[in-house]
Amino acid sequence: MPKHTIWIGAAVGVLACAAIAWAQEKTKQATVYQTIGGQAVFELLASEGYKPTLGKDSDGDPKITFKLQSKTIGVFFYDCKKTQFCGSLSVSTGWDLKTPLNADKLMAYNYDTRYVRASVDTEKDPYLESDYDLDGGVTKESVLAWIQMYADQLADFRSTFKL
Repeated sequence: MPKHTIWIGAAVGVLACAAIAWAQEKTKQATVYQTIGGQAVFELLASEGYKPTLGKDSDGDPKITFKLQSKTIGVFFYDCKKTQFCGSLSVSTGWDLKTPLNADKLMAYNYDTRYVRASVDTEKDPYLESDYDLDGGVTKESVLAWIQMYADQLADFRSTFKL
């Protein structure tokens, strides 16, 4: 067998091994957590450069606050059953306005927008909220994607209503 055939065969073999290694790296499975708690979400937000504060709500469940687009954002935990892990999360922020938003425009926003909902409190002040169900498991990447989606929607909401 000619020498160049051996070298070509060796080169193809090396390239094939490299391609397989690259494909395996790209298809690594993310760690799926069946549930997640306040400390884990706090650490995740901190690792991404947010400056979260971890506390507890009136039910004793975790509550995280952090700044996003100069607004205080609250992350609330539900279905915790007095454990460190919870079944769902909610993120929200609100405004204290002198003049209420137009109800028809707010309803239209909800109709046209996915993943978040706008509502008003008893004083007619607006809130923007999003829920995240943890049933079936969650990855750290999916929590970050949820927070990023909320950030994008927050910017859109603020632009739409001039807030």
